Amino acid sequence: MKFSIQFSSNNGCNGSITLGEHLETFRSSFGCFSRAQYEQQWINALKIILEERRPTALFVSVEIGDDGVGTLWLYPIVASEFAGDTDDKRMRLSDFPDQEDAGVYIGERFMPVTVDVSNFERRIYLEFEDGSKGDEIALYYLDLSAPERFFGYLGDDIADVSHWYYSNSDLEAFLTSQ
Repeated sequence: MKFSIQFSSNNGCNGSITLGEHLETFRSSFGCFSRAQYEQQWINALKIILEERRPTALFVSVEIGDDGVGTLWLYPIVASEFAGDTDDKRMRLSDFPDQEDAGVYIGERFMPVTVDVSNFERRIYLEFEDGSKGDEIALYYLDLSAPERFFGYLGDDIADVSHWYYSNSDLEAFLTSQ
């Protein structure tokens, strides 16, 4: 199968995503989402991108600190007709399909998130391992009870990040196997 995402064992938090010939591994934090919630989020995100053609993402790890601030590791998904809707974007995409609505692009990234809206009332800075502080962090709100709301933050320009192209049928085959 050209595309798959799964946990590697029943009890473990180690998983993998197959992106064509490329296999990436990840380690999910189960502090905010359970294994079943991650798996359901993946299915919901894939259905939304296939049916509604709006940007979605596969969440692979949500790590939130005691202050409600943390990191969301994700694989954003953009419909090919929007990822390559300009000549400039098409030139920066790998494997742009002949038929513009023939599939999706999947990228990879992380985003600083908060699950506590009161964190927007204070300034939060990037902290380095040596204890020094860097730039101020722009937070995104993550509603743990409705993760699909997060998709509104995602744009359709995926050209300048690592990305892989998949036909709609690749994703449909994965959903059918679930």
